[in-house]
Amino acid sequence: YQRRVHGDYQIMKGQKGKANISKLPLSHQNNFEQLVKNYEAKEFTKAMKRADDILAAYPDHAETLALKALCLNSTKKKEEAYALIKLAILKGLTSFTCWHAYGLISQSDKDYESAKRSFLNALKFDPENLQIMRDLALAQMQLRDFVHACETNRSLLVLKPLPQHWLSFATSAYFSKDYPLAIQLMNSYMSTAKSLNPSEINEVLAFQANCLGTSGKFDELIKFLLENEKKFMDKDYYLLKLFDGYFGKGNVEECKAISLKLLKRNPEDYTNYQLLSKAVKIDPFKEQYTEEEITSIVKVLEDQATLYPKAAAPLRLILKYSEGEVFAKKFNEYLKSSLNRAVPSMFTSVKQLYLNPKKVTAIEEIILKHLETLRKSNTFSDAAEEELDPTVLLWLLLFSAQHFDMKNDFKQALTLIDEAIEHTPTLVETYTVRAKILKHQGDFAQAAESYNKGRELDQADRYLNARCSKYLIRAGKIDEAEKMMALFAKEVDGKLNVHEMQCMWYEIELGAAYKKQGQLAKSLKMYKYIEHHFNTFYDDQFDFHYFALRKGNINAYINMILWEDKLYAHKYFIQGAIGLVKCYLKIDELMKVEKKSKEEETMIQECEVKDPLEDACKIAAKALKYHEKDVHLNEIAAQAFILKEKWSLAINAISFLKSKGVDTKEMDKMLYEKFAKADKKKYDEKTLKALEEEMAKLKIAPQQQKCLDYILPKSCHLYTSPSPRDLSTSRMPSSA
Repeated sequence: YQRRVHGDYQIMKGQKGKANISKLPLSHQNNFEQLVKNYEAKEFTKAMKRADDILAAYPDHAETLALKALCLNSTKKKEEAYALIKLAILKGLTSFTCWHAYGLISQSDKDYESAKRSFLNALKFDPENLQIMRDLALAQMQLRDFVHACETNRSLLVLKPLPQHWLSFATSAYFSKDYPLAIQLMNSYMSTAKSLNPSEINEVLAFQANCLGTSGKFDELIKFLLENEKKFMDKDYYLLKLFDGYFGKGNVEECKAISLKLLKRNPEDYTNYQLLSKAVKIDPFKEQYTEEEITSIVKVLEDQATLYPKAAAPLRLILKYSEGEVFAKKFNEYLKSSLNRAVPSMFTSVKQLYLNPKKVTAIEEIILKHLETLRKSNTFSDAAEEELDPTVLLWLLLFSAQHFDMKNDFKQALTLIDEAIEHTPTLVETYTVRAKILKHQGDFAQAAESYNKGRELDQADRYLNARCSKYLIRAGKIDEAEKMMALFAKEVDGKLNVHEMQCMWYEIELGAAYKKQGQLAKSLKMYKYIEHHFNTFYDDQFDFHYFALRKGNINAYINMILWEDKLYAHKYFIQGAIGLVKCYLKIDELMKVEKKSKEEETMIQECEVKDPLEDACKIAAKALKYHEKDVHLNEIAAQAFILKEKWSLAINAISFLKSKGVDTKEMDKMLYEKFAKADKKKYDEKTLKALEEEMAKLKIAPQQQKCLDYILPKSCHLYTSPSPRDLSTSRMPSSA
């Protein structure tokens, strides 16, 4: 603020007329300058004292009120800060400082929409203020208002052509899908920049290549890449973009050559094999392939396996695509190689094969034959003359136990894993696999005990410690689990710092365990941590809108924005959201009980929830926005929507469940009965008609027919067997 508050307060820069603000005398101007310095140095107590001195003489000085409001906000006195900044704006409606301060206070509370409006008002009275423009551009990027952010960044660049302003303008143009402008800006930036190091040049070129590829200009992309090949430091990115260019043009031979170059650089990267598959005109994501396609894929992969004998990726992919005798032969080779090298993770590497029942049968035949000969003569069934290391049998027993566990044959799996433990009682993996089998069998107590035995063999392993805690929580031994976590987690004020570490798996498990034990308040608290963590992840991006571009990391910044946009689709958020909705529904159920016990009253008070259904609907709607095809989420959400009388959302959720073959008879009954009791006066005629049409598309069970007689008139569409309509094209009015 120091730079902006010097000089005459009576006439503001860019202002059309004079503001109705009294000019401070020289002594108080010096005091005000010190006030600004104190604020910038975070000396808020001194700053407020100086502000009080000025206000004692000039109580209507708007800028001083605004600065004091900022100090109050920084000392967590939010209510006083908002009251004071509103007073400041009333006293100085045309003061850019007051509006800017209001925006900063709103921004600190994550209210970016209000902050944006305040910054726009500030710019009306000081149109060329760089700091306010920067703050406005940040708020617009946070709100994904890319078009207006582009305009703001253009103004910033015109006023002061700094490198970060060039990059900010280019990225906002990119997100606005104005790719020609983004490319043109980078060309101008490259020509005007005094000195760019190779890393900065690589960033700019990669950004331009991304713009060309995204806009579908493949000819220009290829030409651009070939002209600037030597300037690219990231050769993998260069080759990937070159592949995109040639693939977009349909140049198969060039694509194949590029994918082979990428494989030479990294033969373990599965993405490179997908590119090679595309190059030979075979979709790598198909569920089924013709015999001709399988033969072609396997031949290509075998060539790569020959070129790179130490690479495991081509061998695993051969197992994925091959069938019949070819699969049996290749799997046998892969199995023997892994057993000889004692690879503990072998089963994990072939787990995807268990989606094919024929392959499961072939695997079982092979491992049973080898088990028989290894037990008798310590040799493989097809190589009887070679005696093997005794540990080969151990690793085969471990693999076989996991195989039968995958088939839900727990008795055979436990027999094999017990044999493995008897063979070598000091191998950690045998106890962890045994615990997993017992868990799948439903015996959580024995599973936790078995896992703990494995953990005791290597007490320095943090992963084993964490997994053992998870097993203990599922067994209902929460106190023991917390003690286990305390071995590797610090205690702060007598509590574990797992929440500060954002250890979400632990919070989800605890939330489920507490709910199972009936400790609703503790369960709700754990699930709220999940929501808080994700909101923190999203809010934290605000600091990077300017920082990343000031450092020149334009491509990493774009990836971050794209990642943030799908952040709430993460499985942990969905699990937390489902847990939260369940807790809120239970609280609502308890609130509706007429004669509550003392225990129920205490439980409701501990939860500290005023409107559980409203909270449930908010979190459910947010989760459905990112995961609308989750059956369990739709089931839980539908209940909340019905109880809160959000008919449109409830109908959409039930319709989705019906399309997935889920039995919704109880939900249908709940919906119709609740709608029958609802106050129809709250809805206008248009909304009621839309509701009728939507409900008409749901299949009405006989038990609901009675409800309909007094829900809607006989002339309603529900009695006329309407023709089915595509749900995706039908949307309720906003008033519903």
